Amino acid sequence: MLILLTLSGVAYAIGRSLRYIPGIGIVDQSTPIRTLAEPVSQTRDGIKITVSDVVLTSSKTVVIYTVDNIPQEKLLRDVAAPGCGSKLEDRTQLKLPDGTLQDHLGYEAGGWGTGYKSTYTFAPLTAQVNDAVLLIPCIEGSPPGTLPEQWELPCVSSPHRQR
Repeated sequence: MLILLTLSGVAYAIGRSLRYIPGIGIVDQSTPIRTLAEPVSQTRDGIKITVSDVVLTSSKTVVIYTVDNIPQEKLLRDVAAPGCGSKLEDRTQLKLPDGTLQDHLGYEAGGWGTGYKSTYTFAPLTAQVNDAVLLIPCIEGSPPGTLPEQWELPCVSSPHRQR
């Protein structure tokens, strides 16, 4: 037990010295890091989307959100059927204060019975941009028009807080 505690303490110290942020990775120590000031949530028809983390660094912008309480009977069972996420216009984007839309560079997602968690990576935002709106066109795996669509979640950043 003592060895485990010592090793986890060492791992934590190394992570802090390298500025490792869980879910994001190692970030450049020489530039400021901005994070989401506070989580943002919206609930529509019982479905809740929560943006839990936004991290802005000099090399990328990472957005992490969860979707909960998805009615299973409203999701597609046939993976060959075109559902949300299968068309180009279904892509999640960031809307910047000047109205510019930024497409994501990649994402990963994992789900459970009634929801999923997504991590999206976008290009870095300039230091002058402290807020953006996350645009989620639809709930992944749902047929068009069956669940709430066109979600807009405002995200405001603040200087990095020590974790």
